[in-house]
Amino acid sequence: VQLSGGSAAAGAITIVGVVEGTRDSQITDGTPQIFVPFEQAPSAALTAVVASDAPTARLADVRAVLRRLDAGIAITEPKPLTQIVDEETSSSGIINFIFVSFAGLALLLAAAGLYGVISFTVGQRRQEFGVRLALGAAPGEIRSMVLGEGLKVTLIGVGIGLVLAWGLAIASASVLYGVTAQDPQTYVGVTATVLLVAVVAVWVPASRAMRVDPVTALRAD
Repeated sequence: VQLSGGSAAAGAITIVGVVEGTRDSQITDGTPQIFVPFEQAPSAALTAVVASDAPTARLADVRAVLRRLDAGIAITEPKPLTQIVDEETSSSGIINFIFVSFAGLALLLAAAGLYGVISFTVGQRRQEFGVRLALGAAPGEIRSMVLGEGLKVTLIGVGIGLVLAWGLAIASASVLYGVTAQDPQTYVGVTATVLLVAVVAVWVPASRAMRVDPVTALRAD
């Protein structure tokens, strides 16, 4: 092959092996790379990577070794790889924090809304619960009924949310990193979290419903 931008005098370059794409300019995006010997494609800027268990403490030693190899080398911006990764992902971290914050707020609002709806329903059905209890229904049955109705509403919402999340994930697959648009663990984890929050939100009004006094409820209206 002839490298783009290379001089015709350099002649063709023989491919001797194939490697995977490398995360170069962006750590979240693997791009195709080509590696050639320095003699065939010399460059004024080079990057040296040194493995060390204490990178910050070894910077002076690395500088000294490079100076011995070539005293004319200008060494610029030596930094640990962890710092390079942190700098590259800092903007993504801020965006992720914002998304997580909004997700937490949405979960809190959903729990508050579910609690409010079920509490209102329980208040409206006090007389019904009183009649049920007076006719022999066990308090646990009343609680199970209220819990079941609350979770039924939650499951409908979760189903709609999963469909919308699936479509949104596919549309934004190009910006996902470290997870696929169809990652089952994410969907299972989010569904379990929402259901757990729903159970907690519904448990209080459900427990209040099972403690309804039949006599008081029947006299109220």
